[in-house]
Amino acid sequence: MISIVTSYYNRKQIFIRTLNSIKSQLDIYKNPLEVIVVDDGSDAEELLEDLVVEFRFLKIVRLEKENQWYT
Repeated sequence: MISIVTSYYNRKQIFIRTLNSIKSQLDIYKNPLEVIVVDDGSDAEELLEDLVVEFRFLKIVRLEKENQWYT
């Protein structure tokens, strides 16, 4: 199993391109893979949760803005 962990914030269209690239590699290499995305409080229109249906290897950890203790 290969795990990719990355941070994310408000770049949905760019991230979709990345996910499509990863998905195309799965067809070639057939390795089990998961992509874990830590969303650092993105805006509502930039959330990734709707992409889990298309990209089954995607797992999202969401940090809410109101819980951030850092700036």
